[in-house]
Amino acid sequence: MVTALQRRFCRSKFFRRGMLGVIAEETGCINGYKRVWYDCIAAAFEQLPEADIKARLYRFLQCSDLTADDRAEILQLLELSSTALTARQRRQIHSFLEE
Repeated sequence: MVTALQRRFCRSKFFRRGMLGVIAEETGCINGYKRVWYDCIAAAFEQLPEADIKARLYRFLQCSDLTADDRAEILQLLELSSTALTARQRRQIHSFLEE
């Protein structure tokens, strides 16, 4: 069963924007095929365990070129986690919210 975090991670704007770059680089032309490629990639990434998704989201938060909108979206995704956050993860989220 796919959790809310798994589903929303694969449908998030920052994830889709990143995948668009990969698709464009690999296929050269994405006109008319974007939705199909997104669905294929999302289906694969939805199967990642929540722990792996959370680890990737925390790695994204460390990126210096992350936009404020992307940071807010990532923090919202982390709140969807069905597994408990560690004390360190909670402190990290709070420090990002205070910035």
